[in-house]
Amino acid sequence: MLLISLILIGVGSYRLRKYISSREWVTCNATIREYRESYKEVAQSQFSSAKYYFPIVTYEYFFSGHQYTSSAVSPHIRNIWVCEVNNWGDLIKEKDKFWNSWSANKEIKISINPNNPTECYVVKEQSALHKSHNYALVTSGILISIFWLFLIIQEY
Repeated sequence: MLLISLILIGVGSYRLRKYISSREWVTCNATIREYRESYKEVAQSQFSSAKYYFPIVTYEYFFSGHQYTSSAVSPHIRNIWVCEVNNWGDLIKEKDKFWNSWSANKEIKISINPNNPTECYVVKEQSALHKSHNYALVTSGILISIFWLFLIIQEY
């Protein structure tokens, strides 16, 4: 039980720390070289599925006098997914996609890790849902370790 709790705490903490460290990143402009929209179909139940749209992009940027190329939009694709329907079942509008105005040769803002300029993202923030999963991992690990301690104390 202790091992499971330590693994949960470690995994959740590592993911949260990674996003917290990205607050120190710098923002700069990048130029889109290629762009298209794609989707992934995800099963919602045995008989239904939903399409989640996301951008696929290649962009160039300069940092500290060097030119770089990247296609990273976000650390995790679920941070940027936009479902084809909203919570009420209505089809999404183009304006609901943050990339709806992108095109080749357009400038966009990106965030760059100053310690490793090859690491950059258009959207570096973690979605609320994804962040809550990491908090749940840490909390579960803490609760399991408290339960384990309680059991150990009861034995003595």
